[in-house]
Amino acid sequence: MQDSLAAVKAIPDSTGFYIVINTFTDLAAANKSLKKLTSYGNKVILTTTDSVTFTVRMPFMLPLTDTLRVKDSLSKIFGARTFVQLP
Repeated sequence: MQDSLAAVKAIPDSTGFYIVINTFTDLAAANKSLKKLTSYGNKVILTTTDSVTFTVRMPFMLPLTDTLRVKDSLSKIFGARTFVQLP
C-alpha cells in the first residue's frame, strides 16, 4: 500500500491547461476578439481544429487542481462561459 501511495505522490500536478474563452465559426470575428484581448495585455492564442471552428484560449502552466479557480475567475472577468481544455 505504501508503494502505491508513494507512486501517486511522485506524479507531478503541473501539466498545464488552457481556458477557452470563446469559439467562433467566422475567422474575422475570431481575429477581432484575439486583437481586442491581446490589446489588454492578455496572452491569448487562436487555434483551429478544422477550417470551421476557431478557438480563442489562454494558456496556463499551473497545477491541474487550479483549473476550477482560474476558470471561474476568467468567466467573471470576460463575462463569457469558459471551459477547460487539456493539451
